[in-house]
Amino acid sequence: MLGCYDDHTQLDVNVSQRLTHNMRLYGDVLDLTNAPLRYYVGTPSRPIQEEYYRWWAMFGLRVDF
Repeated sequence: MLGCYDDHTQLDVNVSQRLTHNMRLYGDVLDLTNAPLRYYVGTPSRPIQEEYYRWWAMFGLRVDF
């Protein structure tokens, strides 16, 4: 019997703002919904594996030379 991953939707947000012609401030926030990733064999309503990943963020300043 073949195993399958259930539908998975993840919400990510990315923003950036140019400060000068060569500097940009940016931010990314990933997995805002914390939706589970499920693996099943046979019936989707009875997953054999369910994984949750926490949201995480990344912020920074980019400088181009």
